[in-house]
Amino acid sequence: MGKLYGGNRIMAIIIYTYSNPYKINREPYWAMIKNSFHLCVSQTLVNGLSDQYKEFYNGKLTTISRFINNLYNNWESDETAINQRAIIDNLIEYMNFQDIVEDILPEDVIRSLKRNRRYVLKSVRIMIELGMDPKNIKKSALTYEQKCVVSIYEELISTNNKAFQLKSEFTNEEIDNAIDETVGELLQGDDTSHKADQIKKETIVVHGIHQFSPIILRTIESLSRFKNVVILFNYQEDYRNLYQTWLNVYSWFESKIIVPSQNFNNDSQAFEGGKIADNMAAMISGSTSTIDFTNVIDVIEFDNQTEFAGYIARKFEAAENKRAQNGFLHTALFYMEEQIYSANSKVNEVLKIYFPEQFGERNFLEYPIGHFFISITNMWSPETQSMCITDIKDVYECLTCGVIEEDSAGLLVSIFDKCQLYFSHETTLTGIIKRLKRLKRRIEDIDDEPQEKEEFKRVVYYDVSIREINILIKALRELNSITEQFFIDFNNQQNDVL
Repeated sequence: MGKLYGGNRIMAIIIYTYSNPYKINREPYWAMIKNSFHLCVSQTLVNGLSDQYKEFYNGKLTTISRFINNLYNNWESDETAINQRAIIDNLIEYMNFQDIVEDILPEDVIRSLKRNRRYVLKSVRIMIELGMDPKNIKKSALTYEQKCVVSIYEELISTNNKAFQLKSEFTNEEIDNAIDETVGELLQGDDTSHKADQIKKETIVVHGIHQFSPIILRTIESLSRFKNVVILFNYQEDYRNLYQTWLNVYSWFESKIIVPSQNFNNDSQAFEGGKIADNMAAMISGSTSTIDFTNVIDVIEFDNQTEFAGYIARKFEAAENKRAQNGFLHTALFYMEEQIYSANSKVNEVLKIYFPEQFGERNFLEYPIGHFFISITNMWSPETQSMCITDIKDVYECLTCGVIEEDSAGLLVSIFDKCQLYFSHETTLTGIIKRLKRLKRRIEDIDDEPQEKEEFKRVVYYDVSIREINILIKALRELNSITEQFFIDFNNQQNDVL
């Protein structure tokens, strides 16, 4: 990945692996990294590392997105995204695309771009993050949609729109200031604020990134010009095929991947998880004779992500109670009987809604009501004055944020999960409600045939009760009504403040 954005690389990027996440402090490079500033791919990883190692405390570890917001003027914040989306909407409305797409009506072009404005914005942001020069884009090879997006990008560049500007060159002092600002935010009101002086800024440690977005690469490149950047990730030599994607990703850096010779998984006994992995590999390959049956391992199966999130929430609430009994000496994760990591970010998003304080200081838009406003804005189509669903996650957000009343937490998304396949192609709430009514009639017919009923229940959306469908229909109608009322009021010019 080398020199990505110009400038001269002064310091180095070093890549280390560790065999056991619970024994990083026994790796040979530990002394070099333990007092450094650490950036993690997720808040979950921040919480886990800070609870596992006493050398890490609030302020020394944080997410890379939080640091990016301080270095690049809130580039990844919701406020910036909303501001940028409004600017994109205005450009789509007033720009002339006729020269680009002569054979298509201008109103059709505008309608298409507005319907897909989220992807238009995402494309523009990626081009900015990559520092692309519009002059070097070969328009002859583009589709008409891509030409429109490039045209919007050119307009933003030529007008030097501040909302879409990213600083490309930093001084060492500016980077240090961004580190200090990030640490200060995390230590605000903390009695251990004096520890901020103990953080060594010469080395920056980056943990657990598997997908390097352009803005993350840009950040690492900026840091590497003045700092030693150490990139860490977990690697198991015993399961090299499973971990090969990590090696593939990091091989693009102009740095050797250093795998320590000692494997701390083999100290006294193998990981319990390692035994499960061996058994699963044997089962998949058909080598059942090599499966180890000495220990019976209980496996918990969840029907959907909401049920999984509920399981974690109960563990977390029990830990919170223990934390309170012990005078809040440690974070809640310290008291959890079981540490859980999910590769499915949707589960994490649900938990963030019900336990926002676990994830640090959050502004208005990051709280449930803020998520609700962002989601209905994503779904609202100005030209049709109605809801248009382009990402089903927006509906999930609306159903989980607490605005729509439900008998128990997670009930609505649980029902929605079960029924989703039945209306997966619908793009409006009205369309989803019509499909749910059809499903309701189908289930009523099946209920009259006991033998068929058991067979059909194997399909997830038939394993739903009439009562549950009625609850979901009522909730979606309420959501539709709230959204329409909100935007009718929002579009009323008499409400504008001069």
